[in-house]
Amino acid sequence: MKKIKDLIFFSFWIFILLFLGNLNGSDTWIPVKGKDLFVPGEFIVQYRPEKTSLTEIKSFFISKNLEIKKVGVYAPIVVCKGRNLEEVKSKLLPNPNIVSIEPNYIAYLPEPCYSGELKQNENIEILTQTSDSLLSYQWGYYKIWAHLTKDVPSNAPTIAILDTGVWYDHPDLKGKVIKGPDFVNGDNDPLDDHGHGTHVAGIAAAISNNGIGIAGISPKSKIYAVKVITAQGWATYADIVDGIYHVSNRSDVKIINMSFGGPHSQILENMINYAFSKGKILVAAAGNENTSIPSYPAGYDCVIAVAASDEYDWKADFSNYGNWVDIAAPGVDIISTVPGYIYGIDYGIWDGTSMAAPFVSGACARILAQYPNLTNIQVEQILKNNGDNLPPLRWPEGTNFKRLNLYKSLSGTSSPDASVSAYITDAITGLPLVGAKFSAYLGNTLVAYDYVPVEGYSFFVIEDLVETGNYIFKITKPKYANFQTPPKNLSYGSNYLGIIPVPPSTGGWQLVISWDMTEELPDFDLYLWLPSSQPYIVGPEFPGSTRFFPWARYNRDSALDYIPVESISVKKTLQGTYTIAVYNTEGGNNFKISNMRAFIYYNNSLKYIIEAQNGFGNGTEDWWVIGSFSGSTFIPFNYFTNEWPGPYNLKHKFSIQKKEKIIK
Repeated sequence: MKKIKDLIFFSFWIFILLFLGNLNGSDTWIPVKGKDLFVPGEFIVQYRPEKTSLTEIKSFFISKNLEIKKVGVYAPIVVCKGRNLEEVKSKLLPNPNIVSIEPNYIAYLPEPCYSGELKQNENIEILTQTSDSLLSYQWGYYKIWAHLTKDVPSNAPTIAILDTGVWYDHPDLKGKVIKGPDFVNGDNDPLDDHGHGTHVAGIAAAISNNGIGIAGISPKSKIYAVKVITAQGWATYADIVDGIYHVSNRSDVKIINMSFGGPHSQILENMINYAFSKGKILVAAAGNENTSIPSYPAGYDCVIAVAASDEYDWKADFSNYGNWVDIAAPGVDIISTVPGYIYGIDYGIWDGTSMAAPFVSGACARILAQYPNLTNIQVEQILKNNGDNLPPLRWPEGTNFKRLNLYKSLSGTSSPDASVSAYITDAITGLPLVGAKFSAYLGNTLVAYDYVPVEGYSFFVIEDLVETGNYIFKITKPKYANFQTPPKNLSYGSNYLGIIPVPPSTGGWQLVISWDMTEELPDFDLYLWLPSSQPYIVGPEFPGSTRFFPWARYNRDSALDYIPVESISVKKTLQGTYTIAVYNTEGGNNFKISNMRAFIYYNNSLKYIIEAQNGFGNGTEDWWVIGSFSGSTFIPFNYFTNEWPGPYNLKHKFSIQKKEKIIK
């Protein structure tokens, strides 16, 4: 009982210490929360590293008489001094190598909420307990059903904790903390001089079943400690974006926990998007201001924003909320690790969305440990779809998120209920390719299949693909070319493959262009261009309507003599190299189609799928240059231009319009 009494006593002192701050910090200026939004006279400049060097950037600043306060250790940023933002912008802009300029904003730890009471879970099943001595006080561990989950695989991914640092010699963390940079003090020793980061780290990944303390949500995960927050509980955006950029480029880090908040920043959002593009899962505390106004980075689309709930699933009275929040997790009376050299005891009970966020970070690590091929988007969807419903009368009206349930999230991923759908059409007629077999393979194993129905539409769905991994889809039908997709890692939920036109088996090269229509097809022109040397016979003379069939087909085949009803066909009569390009006369204002793709077949097999990923709309005359044929070789180009693609003097132009096709 002595240890429990010490914990209660400690909760009082931790409250006092936060307000007094650590006066031994290296910062001489300390901002006041609610008053100071940025460091006076400091501005962050983000530049393009692929366009210019740091040496060039420094020379540019010197030429503009701007003092450089700091250079990003990892991120492409410079912090300079200036009287105001307008002055700095007037000196540095326009410059094509500079992405953004803004004040050096400040982020803060959420308002302190420390509890003075230990609550033991009275409904614990003793047989499910580990040997951790304080596990029975971890009500949040049981609330998310972590005690019912399997043993954590040893390959659990590393979690980066961007915070006040971590006490890496804590008995429940020792040997599992990787020392990252300390951006506050400019060294490589991220020792926690506040306590917040150590508390967050313990919730996410404290060692389990070691006879002492608590159990982390992902106890096999390593912690990558990065110090960006001062002993007084604040951080500059310059340090934060430097830290985010750094961990984004570490292959071992899969999850980034950010239990702090501040104002919107374009540079911060740029770094968040960069981390997301690297496949990182970003988790952030929603904030403790009891408001629906977003806090950042939690408010960005790429970040999982976490609100705090209590043991009854009610909203913690301090927690932020709103439709920008993604999930809730326990955040009241949370026991975890703290630096003993600061507080004289190794465990403390804290409240806050700061504590809720690492529950989610640990859960993400557990999911990736069990299913390492999932993407960051898939992991987020699994968490959100498998949470427990919140009591509607205890949360603000319009709350549309759930509370984390680790057990359901892990068991749900073993049966993800993934589905795949497509439109399968005849490339000549545009009609459903009746009788075609649509097969789903996981490796060499046939997992599921279905047939395009004799009656009805070409659209159909294969459901209940219960295993995750890279799928290959094949479409086969006698007398038709074989279709096989590149490997596709299925997303949790619905996966749409688009329109797949399959031409008859005629041999030679065949090109099919398809797109998705809006509900009402706009009046637009689609042209296929051919060389003026006329090595081709073009036809048919009177093609039909494209109102119902969103496709166009070019066929290079010397043996093809019949006239298709619903296509453009070209018969090659001479040898030569030529470029295929699609041309839109209407520009971006009236061209309302999507998923534009070219399917390249050769000798009855699909060789390329080329996607016009950017779509049309760059100008009034937009060209999509697909590629070049030369003998038996096809070279994909896939670029856009609003100028003549050349180098050939193209002559024959085909126009596809809403009401009719016209050969010009």
